[in-house]
Amino acid sequence: MADERNIFTDIFYPFWAKEMSRLESDNSKLVHYTSSENAYNIIKSKSIWLRKTSSMNDFSEIKHGIECLLEVYNNHSLKELLKQIFPQALDEIHDLFNGHINSFKEHTYLACFSEQDNEEDNLGRLSMWRAYGSNNGVALVLKNTPFVSEVDDLNAFTIPVKYYGENEVRKMFDDLANNISKNQDLVKELGAESFIATIFYFLAFVVFSTKHKSFKEEREWRVVYNPKLYFSEYIEKSVEVIRGISQPVYKIKLENIPKINFFNAEIHELVEKIIIGPSAHPEIQKEAFEDLLRDAGVDNPEDRVIISSIPLR
Repeated sequence: MADERNIFTDIFYPFWAKEMSRLESDNSKLVHYTSSENAYNIIKSKSIWLRKTSSMNDFSEIKHGIECLLEVYNNHSLKELLKQIFPQALDEIHDLFNGHINSFKEHTYLACFSEQDNEEDNLGRLSMWRAYGSNNGVALVLKNTPFVSEVDDLNAFTIPVKYYGENEVRKMFDDLANNISKNQDLVKELGAESFIATIFYFLAFVVFSTKHKSFKEEREWRVVYNPKLYFSEYIEKSVEVIRGISQPVYKIKLENIPKINFFNAEIHELVEKIIIGPSAHPEIQKEAFEDLLRDAGVDNPEDRVIISSIPLR
């Protein structure tokens, strides 16, 4: 039987695989822009917090992905091709997707990161400070290793965001249909059950990774977790107060878990630096985050916390 992982990447997920490979080969950093309060919570709890999409800045993100996908999928020739591969596939994929559409909206949790350019290394990005930093922003600059590594059973997925409308999503469907058509014998080796699940997750990834074009400058990556789709015993749920609102949060502990090949996730391994954004009290925040890093086991934390000189008006 053909190797399933190669089929998944080369036929079904070429875009996502290509972007993951690029991120790894470029050794690009991922930056989490947030408030000083949230950055404190992440370092203090030694965990990445994933929040429900409906509680985040752009609460329409999943809605946009669903709308683009349905508009394209309902009118695309891919549906006929699916029936040709496995006659029962189309109805079962419809049932799966329709059964989870509310779950996409109500039970998807995200942590959002911005891919960093070299010239932003000590400043951060002005637009991100404006959007997410308020008057006390902090940027956690993270190495990408835990994000791009193949991890077993964590069931949280690193996904590059594409700033797409219907035309671009249609091109993704065109490419998928072409790949399946050219590789029908290999695809059939998956068997009906695996094939149906793979198409369903392709649709889910389109929903999770599609964002309105107006946000393109963010260069966003997402860590996505949906416990209704794929539960993980390694991701903990808690209730937290964020900006005065009590809300459910899922946490990925920043600790190495050898049994699932999750490595380089400790604070001292993961956090390359912390940038203190435009603030009335940057020196106070710098000292505070140095103490937090020291308490988290980081040697010479003063070398990892810097103050951005970027102006914010």
